Amino acid sequence: MASTRLKQHVPIFISSTYEDMIPYREETQRVLNRLEHIIKGMEYFGSNPQKPLDTCMKELKESRLFIGIIGMRYGSVVETENIKEVKSYTQLEYEEAIKNGIPTLIYIMNEDHPIPPRFVETGSHAENLRKFKEDLKKRHTVSLFTTPQDLGMKLSNDLPNVLSELDQIHVEKRVLTESDKMEVALMLKQFWRRPAKYNGYECILNLKIVTEPEGLLYSLASALDFTVGDSVVATVAVVDEQEEQIFHSTLSLYAQEAEADWLDSANVGDIVRAKVRFSFAGVPAIKEHDAGKLLETSNYRALRLIEGIES
Repeated sequence: MASTRLKQHVPIFISSTYEDMIPYREETQRVLNRLEHIIKGMEYFGSNPQKPLDTCMKELKESRLFIGIIGMRYGSVVETENIKEVKSYTQLEYEEAIKNGIPTLIYIMNEDHPIPPRFVETGSHAENLRKFKEDLKKRHTVSLFTTPQDLGMKLSNDLPNVLSELDQIHVEKRVLTESDKMEVALMLKQFWRRPAKYNGYECILNLKIVTEPEGLLYSLASALDFTVGDSVVATVAVVDEQEEQIFHSTLSLYAQEAEADWLDSANVGDIVRAKVRFSFAGVPAIKEHDAGKLLETSNYRALRLIEGIES
């Protein structure tokens, strides 16, 4: 959900493999179009007498921001000056962006996300892809994504802050549109209905604090991989700038350590803005019934506080 609007065009280079990433590139284009910018990427070059790699590098050097979207394929390769070594277009584009000091955002597909087998790299290039991903994770704080919509939300959250840091790029606050509200409501509805599938999804939300934070039970803290004894939970409602509730149900907001300190500083009734992660866990518990004691699993849907932005 974008919170800002660009006042001028910014050339942005999108780098990824192609066939397997078509819906993801389309979603990226949709997000960038909404923020108003110039898109640069392989499908936008048109006819050109230059070699494809030369065209990519020329367009890349004219860009102000590089977005790398890494799926499960290494992609088409090019022989480097070292005849024994080959690298993919995506890797060479990334290395050129780093060489030219272009700000870079990296998104890597979550390996637990199911995709068609034909889009999974095999053979020698699978190892090349693994090494490339490891290098990216060492150099950058990468974001994992699953569906095109998940990638789109992460881009919507990340881009305004990154673009506002570029020289001569100005942004202005805007309120949520009806389209934004519908998108947030749908996202929450999908998580509520199929929490296991949307577990790990991240976004930025406006939240109204409904109850005071309280300590987390040991079993739930352990199931959610929270710090036992230094984690809290508060009930929140997802709202817009007019404090109108967007989603019909309240949700539990969990936080630990420094994030718990931030949540503790909020009062009931406050509207806060926070980056959260959808979290889902099953907690086994012994419950008494007429037939005796039975071991049952209680399912918990929650928002995990990643970062408090405004309070």
